[in-house]
Amino acid sequence: MENGSQVSVTTLVHGRTALYRPASLGGLAFPVKILDARKVWGRVDVLINPIGGSGEKWVEASSLRVIEA
Repeated sequence: MENGSQVSVTTLVHGRTALYRPASLGGLAFPVKILDARKVWGRVDVLINPIGGSGEKWVEASSLRVIEA
């Protein structure tokens, strides 16, 4: 069961497009679709999958820049 804050986080970002810029790839960024979100120990994580690729990954929301409202 999700609590109220979890529902609000998921509603705000679900289905949006963002640029994912992982620190380990030296400035490379690529578009992703946000599938879900969750609050974990004071931070927000989002589940993403690449546009034009495959797979899913949970990442910190701070590594994304939302490009579609």
